[in-house]
Amino acid sequence: MAMEKTDLVFTATSLQTNITTLQFIPNGSSTILDVTGQPVVATGFIINQPENLLVVDVNQDGRKDLLLGKSTGALEYWMNNGPAGSFNFSVTDAVSLVGVSTDRKVSPAVADLDADGRDDLITGGSYGCAHTLRRFQGAKPFCTRRPEYPI
Repeated sequence: MAMEKTDLVFTATSLQTNITTLQFIPNGSSTILDVTGQPVVATGFIINQPENLLVVDVNQDGRKDLLLGKSTGALEYWMNNGPAGSFNFSVTDAVSLVGVSTDRKVSPAVADLDADGRDDLITGGSYGCAHTLRRFQGAKPFCTRRPEYPI
């Protein structure tokens, strides 16, 4: 089985424009992270500074999508419409997983919390609340209800 190459993905804020964008450096190796001599690639995706971004394949189509935690408590799902290797994001669903009145500055993360082989979505915010949504990938529709249980 071929191993998927992992690029170095990050956000950066320009000191000249004060605009924060999603960027990455391609991995030059299929066995280790090696970004030596690789160019920084701008995706053109702009985020506000108090927002948090997670790059993850939400709909399991092989293209990396974005989950954008907004300062309002909403979590936006930006689907990558492809083709593979391109950045063609469109907002698909904007939902508040933790409630606008209960948390702010949502930070999403993904892990298999219950060891069932499927990723779960974890969100945390500035007030210390954390929530999970089990087996969120491929859900139809995506995240239209409150999380199944708080942590």
